[in-house]
Amino acid sequence: MKLDDLIQIKSELKRFSDTVDEAIKLAKLQKGYTIGSKIDLYGVNDISGTRMSGAVKRRALDLRYYLTKKL
Repeated sequence: MKLDDLIQIKSELKRFSDTVDEAIKLAKLQKGYTIGSKIDLYGVNDISGTRMSGAVKRRALDLRYYLTKKL
């Protein structure tokens, strides 16, 4: 494996790590919601269905593709 490949793998891991860090920050801000008059909160600290969850999935797939291509 060449040095360029290792540097590229490191940068891909950094991009994925940065995206996950942003998703964690966003999830901490989610307060949740109630349905009707129920007291239960739904969606507390949950980012499913948001653009950020899609971004995390795309980065994970990109990382998997790149690693299987290079290794």
